[in-house]
Amino acid sequence: MNPLKTLFFNSLNPYSVSRLNNIIEPIKIIRKYLTILLATILCTCAYAQEVEGLMKRKYIPCDDIIYNSLFLIPEHFERNNMDTVTAIVSYWEKHCGISEPLLRIKILLAINADTLHEKIYNNIPIINYLSYYREMRTNDRPAYNFEPYYLVPPASDSFDHFTKELALKLRKKKSNSELDNFFLDFYSNNFDNIFFRLQDTLLTNSILKLAYEKEVGRYINLPEWHYSIYSGIWIPTGNIRIVGNHPIIGFQIGLRRKNLLIDGAIDFKFGSSPKTYFVEENDSLYSTTHFFGGFFGVELGYNLINYKTHELDVLTGIGFDGFDALSIGNSKDPDRIAKSINSLNLNLGIGYRKYFKNKTYIGLEARYNFVNYQNTNGTDLTGNTLTIRLKYGISRNLRRDENLRRLDNKKL
Repeated sequence: MNPLKTLFFNSLNPYSVSRLNNIIEPIKIIRKYLTILLATILCTCAYAQEVEGLMKRKYIPCDDIIYNSLFLIPEHFERNNMDTVTAIVSYWEKHCGISEPLLRIKILLAINADTLHEKIYNNIPIINYLSYYREMRTNDRPAYNFEPYYLVPPASDSFDHFTKELALKLRKKKSNSELDNFFLDFYSNNFDNIFFRLQDTLLTNSILKLAYEKEVGRYINLPEWHYSIYSGIWIPTGNIRIVGNHPIIGFQIGLRRKNLLIDGAIDFKFGSSPKTYFVEENDSLYSTTHFFGGFFGVELGYNLINYKTHELDVLTGIGFDGFDALSIGNSKDPDRIAKSINSLNLNLGIGYRKYFKNKTYIGLEARYNFVNYQNTNGTDLTGNTLTIRLKYGISRNLRRDENLRRLDNKKL
């Protein structure tokens, strides 16, 4: 030990030495942990700098991959660098997945190599990809709500021109199959009624035709809203003929699904009776020519024949039918005398409709109504009635019609 330190400690009494040791020991412990902490911080910083040095790979966004591919594919195709074209297409699909322009070029390249097989678009909604392309070429933007994954960065005009010219060139090959020619006509922008080909027998049992039928099936049976107004004539038979024929006016609202129609209907019949008849009210018998009637009911129909724009339906219905036979005095008069004669109405009939392009129609229907008007102690009003209606209406589902129009469906 240093002589000065020895001298210093010897000059202290035992109690002082003990107190000094109690101060020095905690200082040593604190210095030890500070040293460990500092070493840990320095090591962590060193490892962080080393990891940052490894981070040299850069992520290429899909937008950039697709945008570059749209220019590179035509360039290398013109140079006949087909291996490079294939590599670009594979890289695009691997990193970004399928999209409309990618599917388009894959189909055209397969036709060019005489290797087109339907597995190229199996398990993807091929009809929607085709519809999207047509909408983009004819409307500059899709008119329908296609799923977001069909959308890609805007394809260059040069790429679209390249695929169109390639399709036109390949269309001249005599060895093309019907499937080849469908896609070549489509991608050469020959869109007029292009999907008609998938509704005939040329591509029967093809994946493309089955995909088309599946897409049509999503919309063809969607229910349609139906509205109509009508006028016509109410013709009584049997003893009730005494009250005479009367004009009617009414309206319908309901739904149509497949071949089934269901409507709620309300109509009114009016005009005085041509002959006097008798009704009893308050133990008194009154003669009257008053007549104002109504009908409220539910009506069903089933389409028997549907040929082009013509339709023939069988009809039935049930409702509440009746007419006011007596009305003496003001409607606000507490002593007013009034009487209504009512009945359940069961009816059967047949209807014809002629449709127009906007899904409006004119129609004619006849219904035989089974009724039982009770007029106790008055004129016998037993008998049934016949109603003839001339109708103008509309039956449509905008979503259904727009999508079937997109698919060139003949049923529309």
